[in-house]
Amino acid sequence: MGDTKLPFEEGCEYSYHPNMTIELNFAEKQRNVSPDFVDRMLLSEDVSYTDYFLLRAVVFFRFATAEMVAEYILYFRNFYGSDVNKLLMPNVQNNEIDAFLQEEKFDKNEDMIRYRLNRLARKYLLLSYSVMEKHDGENRLRVVYCCTYMSYSIVRSFFGDYAYFSDKILGYERFYSVMPLYRMMEEMHASRIAVLAFTKHRKKVLLLREKEMVYGSTKSRIHPVMTAKVEYPDKSYKILIEPVHYSFDERIVTKSEHEEQILAHIEEYYQLINHYRYMKKKFDGQNTERIRFLIATENLEGMKKIVRIMNNHMEKFNEKVFFTTDYAVKNAGSLKESVLMAKVVKSRVSDEMHLGLVRPTEESLLASNNDWVIG
Repeated sequence: MGDTKLPFEEGCEYSYHPNMTIELNFAEKQRNVSPDFVDRMLLSEDVSYTDYFLLRAVVFFRFATAEMVAEYILYFRNFYGSDVNKLLMPNVQNNEIDAFLQEEKFDKNEDMIRYRLNRLARKYLLLSYSVMEKHDGENRLRVVYCCTYMSYSIVRSFFGDYAYFSDKILGYERFYSVMPLYRMMEEMHASRIAVLAFTKHRKKVLLLREKEMVYGSTKSRIHPVMTAKVEYPDKSYKILIEPVHYSFDERIVTKSEHEEQILAHIEEYYQLINHYRYMKKKFDGQNTERIRFLIATENLEGMKKIVRIMNNHMEKFNEKVFFTTDYAVKNAGSLKESVLMAKVVKSRVSDEMHLGLVRPTEESLLASNNDWVIG
C-alpha cells in the first residue's frame, strides 16, 4: 500500500463518537413559523443581502458549521467568479451589498459568519444545535446549523434557477431536522469533502444535491449525499461523494444492522457501475458519462474494511473507487495527494490478485481514465 502515514492515519474531523450529545439551541423560542410571518420579516429588511448567501450555503449542506459555510463561500466564489453578486433575484428587499460580502477575507471570517448564522437561527430561519463531545477529559463544543423547509423555500424563491435548485435536481426532505446525530456527522463529512476537493479544481466542477438517481430497467434508486459533474470536451465524469462510517449510535441501530446497511450501499455502487457499463456499450462509448466514487471514511482502517468487501466484485470496482477524509483533503493541498485508489494488485504473500489500496500517481490516473482527480 506504500506510505500511508499522513494524512490518512489522522482520521477525520467530522465523525461521530459515542460520547457525543446534541441539544437544540434557542429551544424556548423555536416555533412553527407561517409563510406570512417570514414574508413580514423579509419586508422589514431585517435579513441582509449577505444573509441570503449564508442561508443558501446551509441549505446546500443541510447541516453545516460556520467553518463549512466559510469553505462553501470560497467554492461558490471560485465557481461563479465576478457573477456571484448577480445571482440574487432583484426582488430582495434589502438588496444593498454590504461591506461584509465584499471583504476579501469573507470566506475565512468564521466568527462573523457564526454571528450571522446565530441571528438567522433566532429568527426561526435555521435550526441551531450544540454538539458536545468529551475528549481527553475536556468538553468540545461544535455548533451545527440545520436548514428548515422555510429556509429552503426562501433560497428557492430568491435564487431561482441560478441556484440549481429545480425540483429535478435538488430536493429537500423534511426529516433532515430529526436525523440521528451519527448520520448528521456522516453527511457533513461527505459534503465537506466535496467542497474542499473541488474548490480549486482546474475545471469548474458543479456540485449537486440530487433528489435521487434512477437507473436500470428496474428503475432502481440511489440517494447520493453529493454528486460532482466534471466536464471535458470529449468526456464527462459523474462522481458520487458518499460517506461510509463504521461508528454509529448503538441506541438506534445494532452492529449487525449497521453492517448490513454498509453492504447494501456497496451493492448499490456495484449495480450503478453495471448500469454505466451497459450504457457505454449500448451507445458505443459516445456521449456517456463515466461513473466514479469518492468515499468519505473515518480513517485508513475504514478504507481497508470497505475494500475487503468490494473484493467480491473487484474487477468492477477496480480504479473506479477513491477514498479520503476531510482532514486529508484539507491538509494535503490537492485532491490527487489526498486519495487512495481501489486497484487490483498482486498479493504480497501469494500470486493471487486482490483489490487493494494504492496511492495513485498522475500517470496512473491518466492511464485509468481518472484525470478528474488531478485537478
